[in-house]
Amino acid sequence: MNKTVDKALVWLRRDLRVDDHAALYHALRSARQVWCAFVFDRDILDPLPRQDRRVEFIRDSLVGVDAELRALAASHGIEGAALLVRHGWAHEQ
Repeated sequence: MNKTVDKALVWLRRDLRVDDHAALYHALRSARQVWCAFVFDRDILDPLPRQDRRVEFIRDSLVGVDAELRALAASHGIEGAALLVRHGWAHEQ
């Protein structure tokens, strides 16, 4: 398939699935490089207790998402793919 875009960015927010993710599907079909981003948003995190298990669960899930993304990209002939994870105010990232 002919890739029409050099790079694509998919912002993962609440949906951390790799399978059946519409934006990711379209990015993989059209771009030579696909980057996914997730922001640990301070608006959400700051009010939570420091050791909140939900945050740990999300962090662990992101490790799996990164591995799945790399494998999926390789199977679609994508030159580069990665999960970018940031911590801060989502509107500033």
